[in-house]
Amino acid sequence: MTSPVSHLGVLVVIVPLLAAYCAELPWQAWRRASLRLATVTAAAVFGFCVLLAAQVMQKGALLYAIGGRPAPWGIEFLIDPVAAYLLLGLSGIFFLVALFAEDELEAEIGEAGLPHFSALYLLLEAALLGLVATNDLFNTFVFLEISAIAAVGLVALKNDRLSIEAAYRYLILSTLGSGAFLFAIALLYAVTGHLNLEYLKQALAPALASYPLSVAAALAMLLLGLMVKAALYPLHIWLPDAHAAAPTPSSAILSGVVVEAYALVLLKLVLHLFPAPVAASSAWRLPVLWASTAAIFAGSLAAIREDDIKKMLAYSTVSQVGYLLLGVGLLSRSGLLGSLLHVLNHAVVKAMLFLAAGAIIRSTGRRRVSEWQGVGLQAPLPAAAFAVGALSMVGIPPLNGFISKWYLSLGALEARMPLYLWVVLLSSLLNAAYYIPVVVRCFLTPARAGLKAPSRPASATAPLLVLALATLLMGLFPSVQLGLVGRTVAAWAAR
Repeated sequence: MTSPVSHLGVLVVIVPLLAAYCAELPWQAWRRASLRLATVTAAAVFGFCVLLAAQVMQKGALLYAIGGRPAPWGIEFLIDPVAAYLLLGLSGIFFLVALFAEDELEAEIGEAGLPHFSALYLLLEAALLGLVATNDLFNTFVFLEISAIAAVGLVALKNDRLSIEAAYRYLILSTLGSGAFLFAIALLYAVTGHLNLEYLKQALAPALASYPLSVAAALAMLLLGLMVKAALYPLHIWLPDAHAAAPTPSSAILSGVVVEAYALVLLKLVLHLFPAPVAASSAWRLPVLWASTAAIFAGSLAAIREDDIKKMLAYSTVSQVGYLLLGVGLLSRSGLLGSLLHVLNHAVVKAMLFLAAGAIIRSTGRRRVSEWQGVGLQAPLPAAAFAVGALSMVGIPPLNGFISKWYLSLGALEARMPLYLWVVLLSSLLNAAYYIPVVVRCFLTPARAGLKAPSRPASATAPLLVLALATLLMGLFPSVQLGLVGRTVAAWAAR
């Protein structure tokens, strides 16, 4: 492990944080410009992440001590191959969604809401990239709280009854999850004396021998807090209304990035804190497997019954969170690879699905799936992007959703738990049961009267094209992703 010579590791957090303050400058002429500031900032952060990933590929993991104070007294950012991979992917999605919002957002929240969206959006980006980069448990909690506050604000931006109710419900449940997570941190600090993940890993085994009940309680509270924030069934009740009531760019980020980031924290703790033999013998695996299986099926069954397209996509996210945690419960090398791949694969696809659905709703005024007859002929690009995303969610090769499910299936066999191979296969059939009829209705049924084909600016079409292309390329060339995440999983398995 080498120390970086640049400040790129911290700039990916500091730059959007500073830009978030600038976005709220109280000038009326600045309102539309604030949205452009969000796009330019997101583009700059994506550029930083590209350079950072290149450094990691050349030099290995990079360690950055904030303020020059090394651990255990200071806060560290650790940019390993998995972190570089996720920073690159998540920052790219933030940039594309911001670009899409430049044309689409004002119609949903009005000009006066644009600075608020820009500030909250950049604040959320800073927090989520900080979650990926930080190597400190309390700093993880701080970023979790910043991201939760920003996400609640993004839900409430429409300022109508539904969005305010959804945001309030989200805030209450997120606060309960935060309380559980903070209590776990306090317990772990009490028995180990450390918050840095590297030092905590070294102190955890002696603490477990001396204070087994305290460590077990701390791990249970960590798991509970992250399950609430990641909306794992049956703790998902805030998610469908929040994602459906939010403006389209907010929904794309919330469902495509935010939920995955919380599941990612659990993955990160498993990979950094627990050696493979200790994790494999832990009692938490079975509850995680049961909860992930319940989420996969319950989310899919709810999506099948749903006619509101945004709620259908939100329930699909409940199901996809189950896939993310299934690999954690399997705890095999391929299972963890599948979960790590699915974090970014699902983020790309679900962001594209929400953006495409939002574009179709704006073009046609029709939000219910039952009213989408022939919209593929009137809004061909958004409908085509939606079709690509839908097929990926089902797991059709060569799209990236197939790669995630392939590795999760291999992980079930490696863990000698073939039951979960059937879980993946049966859930894919359920995914097809609610996604394929939408695609058929879009392209193979006569168009309803009154639908028009509006012209769309490049800022609204380019993100859909890029995300659709990424969905295909990530499926055709998975070795690029595997080259980044495989090293960390291999190192964990060898411990």
